[in-house]
Amino acid sequence: MKGHSVSEVILADTEIESTWMGDPSVVIALVPEGVNRRKKILADLSAETVDTKATGVELPPSEAVVIDVDFEDRKIKSQDWALADLAVTGRQNKALTVDMLTAAMAAAVKIAA
Repeated sequence: MKGHSVSEVILADTEIESTWMGDPSVVIALVPEGVNRRKKILADLSAETVDTKATGVELPPSEAVVIDVDFEDRKIKSQDWALADLAVTGRQNKALTVDMLTAAMAAAVKIAA
């Protein structure tokens, strides 16, 4: 595996005063290494959390709503899994929406041009 196996991003509609994430709204689990590093946090997720995971990644039992995404079946390359998962997450309307992602992509393309 290349690069980091855990990334944490905090999104909020109010000022962020702490980086502690007690009960996240969304968790994206793409590789076992990241899950292994955060097993305790993942096991404590509440029913309010949506946890999207790549097929084959085992999660510790929790109350979170788990959505299994088969990237390989959809012919999505592993380097594109995170971006593809954001689209799945956006469709859940938890923390991110499709409109938010569309606006972010439009801004990124405009900046790159």
